[in-house]
Parts: sequence; C-alpha cells; structure tokens
Amino acid sequence: GLAGAFLSRLRAPGLARTLWVAAGAQLITPLLAWLIWPQLSWGGAGVVGVLLLNMFFVLLFAVAGWLFWRARE
Repeated sequence: GLAGAFLSRLRAPGLARTLWVAAGAQLITPLLAWLIWPQLSWGGAGVVGVLLLNMFFVLLFAVAGWLFWRARE
C-alpha cells in the first residue's frame, strides 16, 4: 500500500487502484492460508470468523478505493 501511494504520487486515481489491489490481497490471503494449511488453528473465531473479519477489511478498502475514484480530477 505504501509503495502504491508513493508510485501514484498521492493522486486519486492511483490511490484508488492501490486500495483495490489491497482489497484483493486482503481477500486472497486467508483463502490461500486455508488452502495451503487446512489444519491451521484459527483460534476461537474459526474459519468463518476469520473470513468475515477479512471481508470487513476488504469492504473498507474497496469503498475507500471507490471514493478515491469518484474524487479523481
């Protein structure tokens, strides 16, 4: 995210793309972890709880990206 912000020179269209990439990474990471190591202990939350928590952050990144896209010049 930090590299994307610097590469886009803090311009709205570049920040939107950076946030959408961050949302994709946030979405893929727990799914890959679950596929690679299905016996992983997810603690008290379980797999569903971890996926729901990550979906919350995916939604935040995606909405922020959409807002930056709307703010482009």
